[in-house]
Amino acid sequence: MKDKIDEIKAFFPFYSVIFLCTGIFYNYLYLGHFGIDTSKFFTLSDYLATSIDKIILNLFPIVASFLALLLSPGKPQENATAHFNICEFIILLLFSAPGVIMLVKFNNPSGFYIMGITFMTAIGYIISRTFLNGPAKYRELFYVMFLLFFISGVWASAMSARFHIENDDISKSKKYSFFFETKKDDNFLLKDENIVILAANSNYYFFYDKAEKKTYIIPTKKVIAIEARQLVK
Repeated sequence: MKDKIDEIKAFFPFYSVIFLCTGIFYNYLYLGHFGIDTSKFFTLSDYLATSIDKIILNLFPIVASFLALLLSPGKPQENATAHFNICEFIILLLFSAPGVIMLVKFNNPSGFYIMGITFMTAIGYIISRTFLNGPAKYRELFYVMFLLFFISGVWASAMSARFHIENDDISKSKKYSFFFETKKDDNFLLKDENIVILAANSNYYFFYDKAEKKTYIIPTKKVIAIEARQLVK
């Protein structure tokens, strides 16, 4: 047990880098889908702010990887050999079936989380049984499982957010009304009733017009007021 805890402690100095990677990866999957090149509109502090807002995405892989490490064999034999059972791998993949059903049959984006976690668990199983089944390799196992759970969590969160923006009715997805600054000769025709907010950072608001299926990037100085709306249940 002490050896496993020591390996986990060695990981924490890299955690600030993970925060930055979360913001970059999430915005690439989410905003990039709507045609927004985040490298042109996001600073490092904006990426970090996104990561703090998605704090669960950072905590989940740590906890899940820690549990995977605790469940790993404590003292593998020195002559242990790689062992991979295709039947066990298929069974693990079958656990993603409820996620597919939730997404396809019930139009529930929670299915992305089930699909991502179960698929990455199956991949982690292949790696651990094929390459890490021998003398104790706690650090390698923890890092591999963290990376896989990290990717699955961020991917599922971004896919779920995209799904809600594109499929939810405007009356259910529109949380705020925006009032924009316009001048007499301003060619600014964005209609608030059709838009939902994708994201915002220190300098820009990112909007999506559900009627025209277009994305708009508006400087924060153009938004003079924001009104919270009561969503239709």
